[in-house]
Amino acid sequence: MRWHRWAAAPLVLWLRFRADPEWAVAGRLVLVLALASAVAMAVFASRAAQPWNGALQRAAVTLALAAEAVVAVRMLTLRMVPAWRGGNTIGPWTLGT
Repeated sequence: MRWHRWAAAPLVLWLRFRADPEWAVAGRLVLVLALASAVAMAVFASRAAQPWNGALQRAAVTLALAAEAVVAVRMLTLRMVPAWRGGNTIGPWTLGT
């Protein structure tokens, strides 16, 4: 079972986001969703709730995807300005302040 890869990805993102104050809120939400997903997948893998395994698996995947959606929404709401205006450059664009 290779579920650990997609369960670990939001946790790795959280490690990066916790150091950046602009991403702190999104980072905390990603952490909560990632931990909830990992718990649901652990219960699924242990077969402790056998009649609910299908629902647990789907819940775990949905929570992990929700963590990715939080990151995507945060990225889409960043204010980007052309790099020629100065600032920290990211390709041809820079983050506006």
